[in-house]
Amino acid sequence: MIISPKNKNSISAVTAQIFDIILKMSFEDRRNLLKNLVAKQEETGRKYNRKHYLMKVEYTVHDTLYTGFISNISSGGLFIDCPTDKINRFSTGDVITLTFNHPDKKLHIKITGEIARIVDNGFGVSFDKLLHDLVIPDDMTL
Repeated sequence: MIISPKNKNSISAVTAQIFDIILKMSFEDRRNLLKNLVAKQEETGRKYNRKHYLMKVEYTVHDTLYTGFISNISSGGLFIDCPTDKINRFSTGDVITLTFNHPDKKLHIKITGEIARIVDNGFGVSFDKLLHDLVIPDDMTL
């Protein structure tokens, strides 16, 4: 496959080139590639694919309402960018209730979870239940 310099870095062009290479591989090589990719995905510790998603979110922790911005999301959780002064009010394991718009369907979502991790620029939330119907194409994973 010939890829012009104009679009060689687009998701479609890269995916097409990978697909062409895989089609030329033997079945055994394909199986080994799959095994390696699965192992690599398990190394990241991510159970669900994530995608970038910048959206305002309202959330309640310790009966206090806050607003912030989601920076990425998956079926199992999300990450909220948050200033340090606000982060210091939270602990891992705190119960959180969130309301935001579904990234694909634009439906209003209200979901509960817990703060799974805290870092300098925000915190990760693990949902109590999977966010159903959140489809993240493989080419959108982080």
